[in-house]
Amino acid sequence: MAIKARFFEQKTFGKMNWKKMLLVCGVIAPLWYLFMNIITAILYEGYNSASQVVSELSAIGAPTRPLWVWLGVVYFLLMIAFGWGVRQSAGDNRYLRIAGILLMISTFIGMFWPPMHRREVLAAGGGDLSDTLHIAFTAVCVPLAMLAYGFAAAALGKRFRF
Repeated sequence: MAIKARFFEQKTFGKMNWKKMLLVCGVIAPLWYLFMNIITAILYEGYNSASQVVSELSAIGAPTRPLWVWLGVVYFLLMIAFGWGVRQSAGDNRYLRIAGILLMISTFIGMFWPPMHRREVLAAGGGDLSDTLHIAFTAVCVPLAMLAYGFAAAALGKRFRF
């Protein structure tokens, strides 16, 4: 076990070791998600981010769905890498290990998040199981992510705020 840990700690990329690179993914991921929201909202003619939900950018039949899916793959990879980085950097901190694992689980489940239908379809009564599952996935992934944040806050205390 000690040999394995030393092997990984010696792996560096320039001046940054692999753990730090994974943790940097936690900074890049939300910026990437923000970029996803901005670029797809701009490209979706008639979309209004003040009155429409983000899910409509990836809805079935939305003109931005293919782009959202491709950009989402990058986001999911960044989040999985970040969760793994948190897990690997936790050392003996059990709460931080749990936070990393929960981040990865939430992200992994999120990769299979079913799309909803566009609001016009839903208003016409055209919703189906995909729309119901969209809400169910929200009810699972969001609490898992919040639980991860809670464990990270418990692990880091006041340092979590900064």
